[in-house]
Amino acid sequence: MAALLEHATDLQALTLWQPWAWAVATPEVGKDVENRGWEPPPSALGRPLAIHAGLTYDADSAASIAEELGVRVPGKAQCVRGAVVAVAVLARAEAQSRSRWWVPGNVAWCLAGTVTLPRPVPCKGAQGLWRLPPEVLAQVRTQVLEALAPVAPTRVSGRVHGGSSRGGPAVVTGAVTIRGGQVVPCEDCRRPILGYGPGPHRHGGYLLARGMGAPGGGPWPTCGHGECYRMSCLGKPEAPPCCASAEGSAA
Repeated sequence: MAALLEHATDLQALTLWQPWAWAVATPEVGKDVENRGWEPPPSALGRPLAIHAGLTYDADSAASIAEELGVRVPGKAQCVRGAVVAVAVLARAEAQSRSRWWVPGNVAWCLAGTVTLPRPVPCKGAQGLWRLPPEVLAQVRTQVLEALAPVAPTRVSGRVHGGSSRGGPAVVTGAVTIRGGQVVPCEDCRRPILGYGPGPHRHGGYLLARGMGAPGGGPWPTCGHGECYRMSCLGKPEAPPCCASAEGSAA
């Protein structure tokens, strides 16, 4: 999306009633389909689409979302209205979709790579597809590019910290801390650790959940202090820091 937006001279937008725009812009809700009675023009497919929150608030839909998903839906006073709240790629249009958000009889506008704007940009909406005014486009583009810009890994207290300006759940894997979107090497075996977790291999110092089993099917060991053992790069139990020196001396 960043490459498509960086030099774009126009950006199409779609106005949604609230709380539907909120559902698209909220990652925990993850609305990935917009239902429309018409197909988007071919030129719009594969391109960024601004999600604009209209002034209308649909209380019946809010109650339906809350009941079906078990989430707290913001009320009319809490919802941003009359502003661009997110940008997504209009990946494709389907007559049928497996998404839970698709309503049969409608065309599923499939959204991907949604970026929520930290600062919604006020703007007047319109029906159908419409283009953002140049001054609104400039503000939206700046926020999207900032959100997608990678942050170079930095070394702090012997650990490597990496991520993106969007943040995301950090994963501590012994010698490294990673955030989504970064690839950092394991400082012990130099193999890469990708994405949001310690794959493709487990690195020494990665604290396993107590319910997981050790290699060979046995229970994962704990030390005399009740601390769960870590897993080495080779997938073997490794003493936690509280007992590592004692076991090393005993060996």
